[in-house]
Amino acid sequence: PKGLLIDYAPNAIDAIELERVRLPKLPSSRITMGGGNYASSLLQVALSAPRSSRQAWGLNAYHNGSQSGVRTAATSLDRQPHYDNGFKGHFQYASKDYTFTTQLAANANYRTFYGTLDSLTARLDSLPSTWNTKVAVSQHWVNTGRRKSQSKASYHSGALTLDLGQLGLGAREQRAGTRHRMQLEAGKGTPVLLDVGYQLSRYDAGSALIGSTRTLGDSATNYHHFFFEPRTSGKKGLFTYSFGLNFAATAAPLDSSAFQFYIFPDVVLQAELLKHILAIYGGWTGRSEQQSLNALHLENPWISAPSALYLSGENKGYAGMQGALVGAVQYRVEASLNFYNNAVQFLRDSTQSMETLGTKNLALLQVGYTNYVRSAVRAELNIPIELFSASAYMELSTYSGNNDFVGQEARVFGGRLRYDWQALTATTDLKYVGGRMKGDAYRGEQWLGKFDLEDYLDWNLEVRYGINENLDASLRVSNLLNQNYQLWSGYTVRGTRALVALNYQF
Repeated sequence: PKGLLIDYAPNAIDAIELERVRLPKLPSSRITMGGGNYASSLLQVALSAPRSSRQAWGLNAYHNGSQSGVRTAATSLDRQPHYDNGFKGHFQYASKDYTFTTQLAANANYRTFYGTLDSLTARLDSLPSTWNTKVAVSQHWVNTGRRKSQSKASYHSGALTLDLGQLGLGAREQRAGTRHRMQLEAGKGTPVLLDVGYQLSRYDAGSALIGSTRTLGDSATNYHHFFFEPRTSGKKGLFTYSFGLNFAATAAPLDSSAFQFYIFPDVVLQAELLKHILAIYGGWTGRSEQQSLNALHLENPWISAPSALYLSGENKGYAGMQGALVGAVQYRVEASLNFYNNAVQFLRDSTQSMETLGTKNLALLQVGYTNYVRSAVRAELNIPIELFSASAYMELSTYSGNNDFVGQEARVFGGRLRYDWQALTATTDLKYVGGRMKGDAYRGEQWLGKFDLEDYLDWNLEVRYGINENLDASLRVSNLLNQNYQLWSGYTVRGTRALVALNYQF
């Protein structure tokens, strides 16, 4: 073979100027203090590590208190304490190929079970209080390695969680779970993400009973929950697509009929017909949730402890269009058909009745489940201007199937307006809700028919002013119109509530 002659003489590269730029220090810690009417109190302390480190940590402690109750002439009903206290901490470490995050959370929330004035006997509902406590620890890890592999499968991320809750009135719950994400190659470079997980939960309501009825979960019950979710996405021509499958199942050995499962398709298609102006989309998707006592109490703290914990599912088909009109005005219109299975409802048959829980006579709501179909049309409009941004939406719905459920919202209209000028930011939002059916009404054993919860108009305001780069003040006002509507039968909201807060970042 002949020798290869290489004669490479590139042009000289011009010198460049390098300059180190000092970035401003991000506020890594803050203290927020506030107070207002209804004995409202607010305190939050957050500490965190500076950026640019392989290790990071953060601590966050908060307290939020007020008075709850219903607005009646009875002082005992109108001045009940309500406290939320919590602590969260996390530590993160980044290795060459993985990022590990450890999280710890603890909550101690004080709740008062309030009710209404009994118009028949002129007596008041019982008003006991209880502490709800919870401790949770979790470990998350993410594969951040960039090394290429010839393998058809790679590990993406995972997590382990442990959740212990003491809900008061003899109810306890412990949950432990794990979930993992893997990436598979399905040929022609098409990636498939696969999520798998398992959760074991133990629910113990002790000896608490509603009357003589024992429901699933009254004594120590183990729930085994599994889920399996493959998904892939890509683009072909005008179309952007995503195809997947949601499979979830729960088994509770206490009851042979307590095995439930859902298999939902997850299909999303979108095509941009006119760039930035018109995109059409549609799909059929589903989701499921294994109910837990902790999650139900977060949504409604005034529920009775012995409650069935079922697997809830929602199957939804939808189609719509979105884009921008004149200038930057954005719009979206969507029509959907929703099928609900074991949807959670909080029930109380009348404002005169109470529930017997153990030795206590309480004004409590029961957890119920129902199946129904909801048809809805939603329209949204967003208008960003130099100093203002405004958005509005409306949602019209009709329902069919089982009518004995709470929470129908046939008409919803809402809007938000935001104003930014130098150090001042003001945001206000307005929401109207109508067509809320409560369901059956009873007086003793006498059925009074069906009735609706009243329509309501909710108006809120928040104003924030930056005093300097470290200190700002804010004013939050809720229910500006002082509406007295019911969240559930016999459970009304507070009147106008104002909270003034100072936030210091350092």
